[in-house]
Amino acid sequence: MHKHAWLWYSAIRLGVIVVVALALIAVGVPWLLATAIGLLVAGLVSFFALGRLRGEFSAELAAARDRRRQRNSRPDPDAIVEDALADSLTDGDATGAADASATAADAGSQVGDDAEPEAEHPAKQQ
Repeated sequence: MHKHAWLWYSAIRLGVIVVVALALIAVGVPWLLATAIGLLVAGLVSFFALGRLRGEFSAELAAARDRRRQRNSRPDPDAIVEDALADSLTDGDATGAADASATAADAGSQVGDDAEPEAEHPAKQQ
């Protein structure tokens, strides 16, 4: 494994482009066409001959990205709140409170002989 695979990979590709373009220019091919052919040849060479070096280059990029993410990672405030809510739901705290308020709301909406008169109900006075 090369220490700086990205440098080797880039240097070899650039070298192939330059060598092919200069060789074609030397035999009379216009410089723009020679450069385009050099790019095409360099792409083919890198695809078939530089596969291992390209894999090392890719691994270096992924490792650098992971290191940067770890350095810059900060806790997400929304995630913290969501985690706390999920924890309270699994502990039964929020479920019990929700059940109690639903029961109270159902009890207040029932009309019967023992229901409070509307004028005396604190929620309906404004």
